[in-house]
Amino acid sequence: MTLPNSIFTDGGVIGPNPTKLGGTWCWCWVTSGVILKHESGVVTPGDMGTEVVTNNVTELYAALRALESVPNNWHGTLISDSMVTLHRLRHSNRWKGVPDWMRRGPCPVPHGCRAFLLRVAMTP
Repeated sequence: MTLPNSIFTDGGVIGPNPTKLGGTWCWCWVTSGVILKHESGVVTPGDMGTEVVTNNVTELYAALRALESVPNNWHGTLISDSMVTLHRLRHSNRWKGVPDWMRRGPCPVPHGCRAFLLRVAMTP
């Protein structure tokens, strides 16, 4: 199945969760099977401004980086395997454990998160 305009995101930690080592994140914007843009990286507690990095924070970070990178008029599906991230983006009210700079305002992406159709990618 090919989704017409989708962003796939993922995040994780290095070692046990939570970790002082850091985490990884990535996202990929695909339209009709063609990769338009992608990004990935590593974050440390210093980057996050926290003592440790959690899986939930790296998942959210990947989604926010992706949504900040698309045009303001972007319409599509953000696909994540993180229910916590999807809940935070859709309802914007449960941000416990998220660094302050990531939770400024009702939703730190253009037009508010409710403008996006959010789906969970179920993995076997």
